[in-house]
Amino acid sequence: MITYHSYNSLKRFDLGYLLGKAIEKSQQIVKFAIAVLFHLSNVFAEFPLKELYCHGPSFLGLEEDFLPRICARITYHGDPEFWSLNMDECQRVYDSKEVAALHVWKPILMLIWAIGVFYMVTSIFATWALRRRERLDPDIVETYQAIRMLFRQFRRAMDTP
Repeated sequence: MITYHSYNSLKRFDLGYLLGKAIEKSQQIVKFAIAVLFHLSNVFAEFPLKELYCHGPSFLGLEEDFLPRICARITYHGDPEFWSLNMDECQRVYDSKEVAALHVWKPILMLIWAIGVFYMVTSIFATWALRRRERLDPDIVETYQAIRMLFRQFRRAMDTP
Protein backbone atom coordinates (compact mmCIF):
# COMPACT_ATOMS: atom_id res chain seq x y z
CA MET A 1 0.00 0.00 0.00
CA ILE A 2 2.77 2.44 0.96
CA THR A 3 4.76 1.47 -2.10
CA TYR A 4 1.80 2.15 -4.37
CA HIS A 5 1.29 5.65 -2.91
CA SER A 6 5.02 6.40 -3.14
CA TYR A 7 5.13 5.25 -6.74
CA ASN A 8 2.00 7.21 -7.61
CA SER A 9 3.33 10.44 -6.06
CA LEU A 10 6.71 10.00 -7.79
CA LYS A 11 4.95 9.44 -11.09
CA ARG A 12 3.37 12.91 -10.86
CA PHE A 13 6.67 14.44 -9.73
CA ASP A 14 8.33 16.39 -12.58
CA LEU A 15 12.08 16.09 -12.10
CA GLY A 16 12.91 18.19 -15.18
CA TYR A 17 10.87 21.11 -13.87
CA LEU A 18 12.53 20.87 -10.45
CA LEU A 19 16.03 20.77 -11.96
CA GLY A 20 15.18 23.73 -14.21
CA LYS A 21 14.05 25.77 -11.21
CA ALA A 22 17.15 24.76 -9.24
CA ILE A 23 19.41 25.87 -12.10
CA GLU A 24 17.55 29.20 -12.39
CA LYS A 25 17.92 29.83 -8.64
CA SER A 26 21.60 28.95 -8.68
CA GLN A 27 22.15 31.36 -11.59
CA GLN A 28 20.35 34.08 -9.64
CA ILE A 29 22.53 33.40 -6.60
CA VAL A 30 25.72 33.63 -8.67
CA LYS A 31 24.55 36.87 -10.33
CA PHE A 32 23.70 38.31 -6.92
CA ALA A 33 27.11 37.34 -5.52
CA ILE A 34 28.88 39.01 -8.45
CA ALA A 35 26.72 42.13 -8.08
CA VAL A 36 27.54 42.28 -4.36
CA LEU A 37 31.27 42.02 -5.12
CA PHE A 38 31.06 44.90 -7.61
CA HIS A 39 29.01 46.97 -5.17
CA LEU A 40 31.57 46.34 -2.44
CA SER A 41 34.25 47.37 -4.91
CA ASN A 42 32.46 50.67 -5.43
CA VAL A 43 31.89 51.25 -1.75
CA PHE A 44 35.34 50.27 -0.48
CA ALA A 45 37.48 51.38 -3.42
CA GLU A 46 35.93 54.02 -5.66
CA PHE A 47 34.38 56.26 -3.03
CA PRO A 48 37.48 56.47 -0.79
CA LEU A 49 39.72 56.98 -3.82
CA LYS A 50 37.50 59.80 -5.12
CA GLU A 51 37.58 61.46 -1.72
CA LEU A 52 41.33 60.98 -1.46
CA TYR A 53 41.82 62.39 -4.97
CA CYS A 54 39.75 65.46 -4.23
CA HIS A 55 40.71 66.14 -0.61
CA GLY A 56 43.96 64.23 -0.19
CA PRO A 57 47.60 65.30 -0.42
CA SER A 58 48.93 66.66 -3.70
CA PHE A 59 51.03 63.60 -4.58
CA LEU A 60 47.86 61.43 -4.61
CA GLY A 61 45.58 63.92 -6.28
CA LEU A 62 44.44 67.45 -5.75
CA GLU A 63 44.69 69.29 -2.52
CA GLU A 64 41.36 70.53 -1.32
CA ASP A 65 40.75 73.66 -3.31
CA PHE A 66 37.86 75.26 -5.11
CA LEU A 67 37.11 73.95 -8.59
CA PRO A 68 38.19 76.91 -10.81
CA ARG A 69 41.64 76.96 -9.20
CA ILE A 70 41.94 73.17 -9.65
CA CYS A 71 41.03 73.49 -13.36
CA ALA A 72 43.56 76.28 -13.85
CA ARG A 73 46.23 74.09 -12.27
CA ILE A 74 45.24 70.95 -14.21
CA THR A 75 45.01 72.50 -17.67
CA TYR A 76 47.70 75.20 -17.37
CA HIS A 77 45.24 77.31 -19.33
CA GLY A 78 43.49 80.36 -18.01
CA ASP A 79 43.14 81.57 -14.51
CA PRO A 80 40.51 80.84 -11.85
CA GLU A 81 38.34 83.70 -13.10
CA PHE A 82 38.24 82.17 -16.59
CA TRP A 83 37.25 78.78 -15.19
CA SER A 84 34.65 80.30 -12.84
CA LEU A 85 32.91 81.64 -15.96
CA ASN A 86 33.15 78.21 -17.66
CA MET A 87 32.12 75.93 -14.79
CA ASP A 88 30.54 73.25 -17.01
CA GLU A 89 33.77 72.79 -18.95
CA CYS A 90 35.75 72.90 -15.72
CA GLN A 91 33.55 70.20 -14.17
CA ARG A 92 34.01 68.03 -17.26
CA VAL A 93 37.81 68.44 -17.14
CA TYR A 94 37.84 67.63 -13.43
CA ASP A 95 35.62 64.55 -13.91
CA SER A 96 37.87 63.23 -16.70
CA LYS A 97 40.95 63.67 -14.51
CA GLU A 98 39.20 61.95 -11.62
CA VAL A 99 38.21 58.99 -13.81
CA ALA A 100 41.78 58.73 -15.11
CA ALA A 101 43.12 58.71 -11.55
CA LEU A 102 40.61 56.00 -10.61
CA HIS A 103 41.77 53.87 -13.54
CA VAL A 104 45.30 54.06 -12.15
CA TRP A 105 44.70 53.76 -8.40
CA LYS A 106 41.76 51.32 -8.24
CA PRO A 107 43.65 48.27 -9.61
CA ILE A 108 46.57 49.03 -7.30
CA LEU A 109 44.24 49.22 -4.30
CA MET A 110 42.42 46.04 -5.35
CA LEU A 111 45.75 44.22 -5.72
CA ILE A 112 46.81 45.35 -2.25
CA TRP A 113 43.49 44.14 -0.83
CA ALA A 114 43.75 40.81 -2.67
CA ILE A 115 47.24 40.25 -1.28
CA GLY A 116 46.01 41.13 2.21
CA VAL A 117 43.05 38.73 1.94
CA PHE A 118 45.36 36.00 0.59
CA TYR A 119 47.71 36.39 3.56
CA MET A 120 44.79 36.42 6.00
CA VAL A 121 43.35 33.21 4.54
CA THR A 122 46.74 31.47 4.49
CA SER A 123 47.31 32.55 8.08
CA ILE A 124 43.93 31.13 9.10
CA PHE A 125 44.70 27.82 7.38
CA ALA A 126 48.19 27.68 8.90
CA THR A 127 46.75 28.28 12.37
CA TRP A 128 44.09 25.64 11.78
CA ALA A 129 46.73 23.16 10.60
CA LEU A 130 48.91 23.83 13.66
CA ARG A 131 46.00 23.30 16.02
CA ARG A 132 44.99 20.16 14.20
CA ARG A 133 48.55 18.83 14.29
CA GLU A 134 48.80 19.36 18.05
CA ARG A 135 45.62 17.38 18.60
CA LEU A 136 46.27 13.71 17.91
CA ASP A 137 43.59 11.57 16.38
CA PRO A 138 42.57 8.89 18.90
CA ASP A 139 42.32 6.23 16.19
CA ILE A 140 45.90 6.88 15.12
CA VAL A 141 47.07 6.68 18.76
CA GLU A 142 45.22 3.38 19.23
CA THR A 143 46.69 1.97 16.00
CA TYR A 144 50.18 3.04 17.07
CA GLN A 145 49.75 1.35 20.45
CA ALA A 146 48.48 -1.85 18.80
CA ILE A 147 51.45 -1.95 16.40
CA ARG A 148 53.83 -1.30 19.29
CA MET A 149 52.28 -4.14 21.28
CA LEU A 150 52.59 -6.48 18.28
CA PHE A 151 56.27 -5.61 17.88
CA ARG A 152 56.86 -6.27 21.60
CA GLN A 153 55.18 -9.63 21.30
CA PHE A 154 57.22 -10.38 18.18
CA ARG A 155 60.45 -9.43 19.99
CA ARG A 156 59.55 -11.64 22.97
CA ALA A 157 58.81 -14.51 20.63
CA MET A 158 62.20 -14.04 18.93
CA ASP A 159 64.05 -13.87 22.28
CA THR A 160 62.70 -17.13 23.68
CA PRO A 161 64.85 -20.16 22.77
